[in-house]
Amino acid sequence: MARTQAGDLGLDHRVLLGRAIAHELGHLLLATPTHGSAGLMREVWSRDELLGTHRDDWIFDPSDAAAIRKRLARALGGRPRGAS
Repeated sequence: MARTQAGDLGLDHRVLLGRAIAHELGHLLLATPTHGSAGLMREVWSRDELLGTHRDDWIFDPSDAAAIRKRLARALGGRPRGAS
């Protein structure tokens, strides 16, 4: 499916697949099926976003990143490196 969609957009299928995997890993790390309104965890990726190169479209928004760090810290019994 990723290969077909990527081909229809003229996008490297590995890029689309990587973004989808990162999104799904976000669900696992956040322990929630919900979606954000922006960034990697948004529910819908528009054609323009998929073809664009805006960095913020493909990273965790700050609140999601903080939630992931907090969950990891609890799981590891401390504070993960790089956490503020």
